[in-house]
Amino acid sequence: MPPMPATSVSPVARRVLRNDRRQLAMVAVGFVLAIALLESRGLVVWADRLEVGPLQQRLAQAARGLDRRVAPLGIGAWRPQALHGLARLGWSDLPPEASATQTAASPVASMPIDAATPAASMAVPSTPPAAPLPSIVASPPPTAPAAVATPTSIPPSPSEPAPTLPPVSPLPPGSPLPPISPLPAVRASSAAATLTPLPQASAARPRVVALAGDSVMAVGLAAQLQRDLAPYRDSIVTLKAYRSATGLARPEVFDWHREYPLMLEQRKPDVVIVAIGANDGQGFVDDGKVKAFGSPEWQAVYTRRVEEYLAMLARDGAVVLWLQLPPMKAAKFNARMEAINEIARAAVARQPRAIWWNPMARIADADGQFREFGLRADGQKTVRLREADGIHLSDEGAGLITPDLVRWLHPAAPAAPAVRTGP
Repeated sequence: MPPMPATSVSPVARRVLRNDRRQLAMVAVGFVLAIALLESRGLVVWADRLEVGPLQQRLAQAARGLDRRVAPLGIGAWRPQALHGLARLGWSDLPPEASATQTAASPVASMPIDAATPAASMAVPSTPPAAPLPSIVASPPPTAPAAVATPTSIPPSPSEPAPTLPPVSPLPPGSPLPPISPLPAVRASSAAATLTPLPQASAARPRVVALAGDSVMAVGLAAQLQRDLAPYRDSIVTLKAYRSATGLARPEVFDWHREYPLMLEQRKPDVVIVAIGANDGQGFVDDGKVKAFGSPEWQAVYTRRVEEYLAMLARDGAVVLWLQLPPMKAAKFNARMEAINEIARAAVARQPRAIWWNPMARIADADGQFREFGLRADGQKTVRLREADGIHLSDEGAGLITPDLVRWLHPAAPAAPAVRTGP
């Protein structure tokens, strides 16, 4: 077979190709300009949330410079109006009332928020406040992979006046705890993580439970827990006080001390269940100095921030249940989360109204390590326990630990199934 003659590109085809490349470049430039004009504040937030370092400092400086130059144009005022219009047309995940209130004035206004987890709460029925929960004393940090909460006192009857508790402040390391009647104490156990139920709530005196934290709470866990609590909605009322892409390491990005009270909408929870820390394995700037992750200076500042957050959760007399972060898939990231867990666990041990709960026997493997698949709660099927990112719980994974929480909050609920190590 004779060789095929070489084909040449005609001048017209070359001109069309050049035009296509030119048009593609113009589209790309137009897209970048549109983002710079419409999302200059979002670029500032993005740069602020990067890992602290020289590159992050340069990007943050450039983003703030761009935002200062764009702000006088007033383009930022169009953004909430556009979001509101899209929401009315059904083209946005945000409800119209939420999109109408968003502005570009706050640095956190452009932070990503789970559409399924707005900072709003479920309606609370107009009933008398819940029966006050008895005081508790945190025990020393557990050394085994599970914990058991054991009540040792009885709450006052509804006819008795509720005790007045002073605001709880973080205690310095080594200082003695004040004498408070314990409920519930925490001790280590080699069995499943079991929480002895709190006193029974009722429709006449519903228990208000705030679900707090970052995406560890927002993804999988909060939704599954609320589904499991649905049969008891007359006596258990939940408040959504969680926000994805947040943490305690970077208050300049998201200030929990400002946002948490707004999430509660002036309601005072009886119980707070918190899962937070997955975004905190990074360095940060404090007093103008970079604190490298894990350094003694970083540990001191982060410990203080955890204690202040915990004191805020407990300051109105709420019992705080702090969930241990689960083992992570990536070894380096898992090591950082273990360091976060140790700091949080020590802070919980110093907080009189806090409980540390380690439910990892249900979702980790026999060695306490990351497990991606396992048996469903009914033991009938192997399912994915963790999301593909290797960080968050799947709905099925959350469903392995929420029965313990439901029975802790509502003693009349069925007992949680036995632990299955599974495949």
